[in-house]
Amino acid sequence: MILALLLIEAGMALGEPHLRGPGYVAALAATVAVLALSAPSHERLANIATRTPALLLVAAAYLYLFLLQRRARADRLHDFDRSLRPLFSWAGTALAALLVWLEARPTLVGPVWMILALLLVEAGIALGESDLRLPGYVVLVASHASLAMSNLTATGLVGGLSVRAMTVTPAIAATYYLWWRLRSLPQEGSKRAGDGRDEVFGRFLSYLGAAMIGLFVRFEFGLEGAALRWSLAMVVLLLAGHVLRDADLRFQGYLVAAAVIVRAVGFDFRSANRILGLDGPLLITIVGVAGYLAAGFLIRMRRTAAGARNDRRSLEIESTLEPYGPDLMWLLAVALTALYLYRTWSGVPLIVAWAVEGLCAAGAGFALKARSLRLSGLALLAVCVAMTLVRAFTTFDMPGRIVTFLVLGVALLVISFAYTRYRESIRKVL
Repeated sequence: MILALLLIEAGMALGEPHLRGPGYVAALAATVAVLALSAPSHERLANIATRTPALLLVAAAYLYLFLLQRRARADRLHDFDRSLRPLFSWAGTALAALLVWLEARPTLVGPVWMILALLLVEAGIALGESDLRLPGYVVLVASHASLAMSNLTATGLVGGLSVRAMTVTPAIAATYYLWWRLRSLPQEGSKRAGDGRDEVFGRFLSYLGAAMIGLFVRFEFGLEGAALRWSLAMVVLLLAGHVLRDADLRFQGYLVAAAVIVRAVGFDFRSANRILGLDGPLLITIVGVAGYLAAGFLIRMRRTAAGARNDRRSLEIESTLEPYGPDLMWLLAVALTALYLYRTWSGVPLIVAWAVEGLCAAGAGFALKARSLRLSGLALLAVCVAMTLVRAFTTFDMPGRIVTFLVLGVALLVISFAYTRYRESIRKVL
């Protein structure tokens, strides 16, 4: 590799392609030698593995050759030289990543790869070189794969903190830093530093970071009461997406909203223990309903805010969901409460509880001018009427049936009178 550098340097200085050609051949031979002979070797010199300086030298030489062509005079470079230039950055990156994989402990591979990715991407942004940024993106994805396989399940402690907390948390922070960095790049004009691939990868980073946060929380804190944490994450994502005008974050909020009710109904209502001294399912329901209501208000606020459509990043599926967002969130709030009551109550108390919820939902629907709340509340009341009729004919005796029908008749008359009295107001709301 030293011979290759001398030949290529001389060829650049003298403008002699007949010197650069043998230099490229020597570089290829050095790569083959370092992979076939140095990388598998376990020999040590002065308590250092001999493959470490060998791989470092070849990797650094390739990156130097990449930068050498950058500052070389254009009239001294041929098309063949330019075609080799991207290979230099990829080869240097691959050898550096290989050295880390061979020498570092499994739990350190991911973090070190993350540092390498940061250096490459930052250098690529500063120099306006996509051939540096792209290898950095690949190394970053490989870093997350290593973290997922080796660090998330690690059980050791470092300074009183778990290994995953000491390694995965900085990696998540670095991921969101790069997300913000790429998001802040000028998109047009002479100062534009990125291209379409950088924009796509920047959007991908928001999902990658969210996935790593979810995995980290799952392994660090377990699945106990997961719906409670997801409810808070849903509101945070929607709020961040609104403030930053980023559709990807808002879409993640919708995904988490769906996951909350699936997790709560499928698992947490049956297996949640007491949380902070309170009944687990009850607390999960309270926080989940509060989260759904807050999410609905956030989406409605965004829809009515001036310039809401001027997003830095838009997403067609999120734009399609947004007009129905408040209704979806509020319907989920009603559904979560109803399902909690169904899981924990039965018989007449369940009918009474559903009736109270239906009245509250319908009243809130009129107050907030939310059709979904009104209809869901009326649907619950209809279910309660049907269940009461069924029990009246199958369970109650004659006096009980008489009382039941009287109560139902009075309730229906009150509802009919209210709709007749406020018919015009209801039409305006609709």
